[in-house]
Amino acid sequence: MGVEWLIIRGFFIPRLVGGSPCFVEVFSDGKVRDVSGKVYELLRKFLVEIANSKGGLLSPGEVADCIFSFFEGGLPSERRRKHVEAVLERHGFKDCLGGLRDYWRGLKDFLRLPADTRPGLNFSSLYVHLRETGAIAYCLASARGFDVERCQLARLAGLLHDLGKPVDWRRHGVEGERIVRGLLDGVVGEECLRLVCEGVRLHHSRGGVPGGVRWLVDVVSEADAAAASGD
Repeated sequence: MGVEWLIIRGFFIPRLVGGSPCFVEVFSDGKVRDVSGKVYELLRKFLVEIANSKGGLLSPGEVADCIFSFFEGGLPSERRRKHVEAVLERHGFKDCLGGLRDYWRGLKDFLRLPADTRPGLNFSSLYVHLRETGAIAYCLASARGFDVERCQLARLAGLLHDLGKPVDWRRHGVEGERIVRGLLDGVVGEECLRLVCEGVRLHHSRGGVPGGVRWLVDVVSEADAAAASGD
């Protein structure tokens, strides 16, 4: 039986726990894997529900907006939830909002997970890091003159690039690819799925990146570094 290690999340602004300020929260790696696995299952159900409501595959931009909405609305802010409503309504997905509110109930623990799941103290948030990496990736792709489709692909890969961290931080690129394939299979087209999976798997690679995906890996890698420096 393997030995579990402890993952420590610090809070610059303390959380209230039982009426008392809490500056540090400790997770076991098993707890982190369990929490993330359950949330990934919920996210898959939500994306399939959205695709079924559309009656076809989703574009990279639609998927990115749905993932943003899935996590963002789970934060304790009415302003954020109104923003989510507007995002889903823009795509004609507002009918799914009732179900999304049910999913938000299962996000509380996940939204507290740190961005770095190695043993030690970490003040950054995994979700915030994913959100910022996606936003920066979109901006970098746009600044480099890529079309809207590629910009949204970069955003989507950025949003998903570290989903493997809670499962195995040592192999999070490979684990992330597996998770992303499970999330998006049948939700997006095969070419979109291939590119996003490769972008996630290779975002820390120093070499051996296929030419057709090099642009995406470069953008996600640079966005990841920029977001991490801001965390």
